[in-house]
Amino acid sequence: QDRHKNSDDFIIELSDFIWKKFNSTLNFESKNMILHGAPGTGKTYMTEETIKARKIIEGNSEYELVQFHPSYGYEDFIEGIKPIGLEQGQMRFELKNGIFKQMCIDAFKNLIESQNDKTKLKTFYFIADEINRAELSRVFGELLLCLEDDKRLRIVDGNVEGTKIKTQNSNLWEDKHAVLIENNQRFFGIPENLYFIGTMNDIDRSVDSFDMALRRRFTWIRTEFNERAIR
Repeated sequence: QDRHKNSDDFIIELSDFIWKKFNSTLNFESKNMILHGAPGTGKTYMTEETIKARKIIEGNSEYELVQFHPSYGYEDFIEGIKPIGLEQGQMRFELKNGIFKQMCIDAFKNLIESQNDKTKLKTFYFIADEINRAELSRVFGELLLCLEDDKRLRIVDGNVEGTKIKTQNSNLWEDKHAVLIENNQRFFGIPENLYFIGTMNDIDRSVDSFDMALRRRFTWIRTEFNERAIR
């Protein structure tokens, strides 16, 4: 403690050491996971720190952390028509990709380029913090059709396999709005090199509040407090 300016610095460094030494890292056993448990058990922290460590060690990871809330919707997550500015006194609107859809586009582009030896294959992680605070049926939309592992977009013998779908705004799509362009048709899909990780507090809303169609597509991992770290 003599090496520190004050006891607060020592406590911060000690707690950081204890966390890294005794708290387990996240095992990515599934491409769709939800970590649930009591508040303060390190669900978001553990997820983010594990991905950061992978990025440092492997150098081929990208992630996006988004906190869900009651106003978070399909337009933010997949796509929506949004204002882009004024022109001659009139508001102009344009179809914009949501954050998850844009990550799917980037991940699939990387998947294709890695198959052609143009770049190294990356792993993309989408972290939905406090996932249970949003109205999930509205947020996910058509996503449930292509979320499962065996429905992900993948390259087999040079061909793209997996579930390819259209969205409710697909009649407005340009190339920049599509994950996959095939036979002059534009599609949405989730690439196999993307993980979806959600976190939720049991105290806010029970796991049972998720409908079965959503629940069965995720691996549910309960996170308990680390008694050893506390000791």
